[in-house]
Amino acid sequence: ALLNVNEDNQRLERENQELRLEMVAMEEYKIEAERLRKELNMHEALAEQGRLTAQVIGISPSPLFRSIRIDAGTMDGVELGQAVLSAQGLVGRVAATSWKHSDVMLIVDANSSIDVFIQRSRVRARVRGAGKDDNVGLDFEYLTRTADIEPGDTVLASGLGGIFPKGFLLGRVLKVESRAFGLHQQAVVEP
Repeated sequence: ALLNVNEDNQRLERENQELRLEMVAMEEYKIEAERLRKELNMHEALAEQGRLTAQVIGISPSPLFRSIRIDAGTMDGVELGQAVLSAQGLVGRVAATSWKHSDVMLIVDANSSIDVFIQRSRVRARVRGAGKDDNVGLDFEYLTRTADIEPGDTVLASGLGGIFPKGFLLGRVLKVESRAFGLHQQAVVEP
């Protein structure tokens, strides 16, 4: 009875490895299906509002600019300055368009500045993209020392300027620093 045990063990080990690989692939399919389901729900909701959807087809290789390229252009109705949103929150605004694609300046680009408010305290402020390799986030500008802001606070677009819709998620406050002197405190937002 023990003559074929070694061969059976090797066969079962191969089957086990194949099943593990298959299980990893199935988990990946599950995650992708959940992501696509969310995107489909967002696509349908946006289509009802007369908005369009697009896919990212490229990323800027330049460290000077934080931008992406999407597969929608002027033939799809994209215009300069339009807001670009995702299910997770604000992405950026259209900085350049062509017939079939558009370039989007991300909110973390150093040239991006957005009027925001803190959801908990309703404090209004302005954030600017850090635009650095070691800090892909947002920094508050001119945040008064008396502003009620804490790590973990939710940051939303104020809607001022008419580009980004009011109340759309921008990120969460990561850290707040108050110096011993000065008119302003510093805070960082994680998009």
